[in-house]
Amino acid sequence: MIILALWSVLLLTAASTLTTAQVELQDGDYEEAFLDLSLSSTVDSITANWQDVSEATNYTISWTSQDIEGDDSVDGSRITYQITDLDQCTVYTVTVEALNETDKVLSSATSAKATKAPMELSLSEGSRDIKVTWKAVMNATSYNVSWIPEDDNRTFVVLEDTSYHITELLPCTTYAVTVQPMNDTGGLPCAETKKRNTKAEDSSAVIDLMVDADTTQSTVLHVSWTPPQKPGNCRVYYKISWILGNNTQSVEQRDIDHYNITGLKPCTTYEVEVETRTSDKYSVKSRQNATTGIESATSFTYKDLKSKKVTLTWTPPSVVCSGSSYQLSYDDMVMTLHSDVQEYQVKSLKARTSYTFNLKIKRQQTWAW
Repeated sequence: MIILALWSVLLLTAASTLTTAQVELQDGDYEEAFLDLSLSSTVDSITANWQDVSEATNYTISWTSQDIEGDDSVDGSRITYQITDLDQCTVYTVTVEALNETDKVLSSATSAKATKAPMELSLSEGSRDIKVTWKAVMNATSYNVSWIPEDDNRTFVVLEDTSYHITELLPCTTYAVTVQPMNDTGGLPCAETKKRNTKAEDSSAVIDLMVDADTTQSTVLHVSWTPPQKPGNCRVYYKISWILGNNTQSVEQRDIDHYNITGLKPCTTYEVEVETRTSDKYSVKSRQNATTGIESATSFTYKDLKSKKVTLTWTPPSVVCSGSSYQLSYDDMVMTLHSDVQEYQVKSLKARTSYTFNLKIKRQQTWAW
C-alpha cells in the first residue's frame, strides 16, 4: 500500500483579514477538507466559525497577539468558538485545526482579525461644517481625522482630544468622515467611518427678472432671470407665480432660468413673482408687472374690387383691448381706424396697379394682389 502525503495552501484576502489554510490529505483515507475559517469581532471578543470536517473528532483553537497567547479545544460536533476577555483595538491571529481520533491534523486554517473599539463616532452637521466627536481608544496617543470629497481627502491630526470641528465645507454635500486612532507604531486597527450630508443653505433671490409679452401669441408671457449663485451642491427650486386680482397661480421647477406662462387673457396686466428655495424656506420675491399682447384680427381680405377702389374686410379679435385701434397702411398712406370697424373702403386708387395693404393691431397681417 502506497500512502501519498498531499499538501495544498489556500490564501484568501478580504478587507483587513488575512486567511491561510493548510490541508493534509492521505490517499484513500479522507476526502479533501477545508475549514473555510471566518472571524467576527466585538470590542473584547472574536468569534471563529468554520466548516465541519466529517472525520474530525475534535478541533483545537489557538490565538495570539503581541502580548497574549491562548488555546483551547472543542469536540468534533462544534463548528464555532468565541474567544473572550481580549484587548480592544488589537489584531489577533487565530488558528483552527481539525484532528482525528489519533490527533492527526486533517485540516488547519489561520486568519487575523482586529477587535473593535467603542469609539461611538458621532457627526453633527451644519450647512458648511461638521462637528466630530468620539470616545478615547486604549493605547491611542493621537487621532487622524480625514474627510472626503473635500480637497481630495483632507486629514487633520488631533492630539489629546476626542473632538474636531470640520469647517469650510459645501452645503448639500455628502462627506465620509474617518477617525483613525494612532500610536507610536502607526495606525491602530479600529478606524471608524461615518457619512453625513451637510444641510441646505438658503438661496438668494433671482437677478434681473424680465417679463415680456410674446410677439405672436397674445396669451403668453415670457419670464426670464439670472440665477443666483448656487449654494454648494444644493438643488435650487424656482417658484413662478402670476397674479390677476385675487387669483394666483404658481408652478415650481428645478434648476431653470426661464419659464413661459401660457393660457393667459389677452391684453391683460399680470403681476409676476419669482422666488427660490433649497429647502422649505423661500427667498425674497422678485416682482414685475407685464401686459399680454393684443390679439390680432383675422380673415383679412377684400371684396367689391373696382378699377379705382376696393373694400377691405376682417374679423376682429375675440378680446378688444380698451383704447386699441387698427392701423391700415399701403404705399405711403397710413390711417387709423376705430376698433369697432370691421371693413373699410379704400378709394382713389390707380387702375391696373398692384397694392399691398397692411392691417395692424399688435402684429402685422398682409394681403397683396
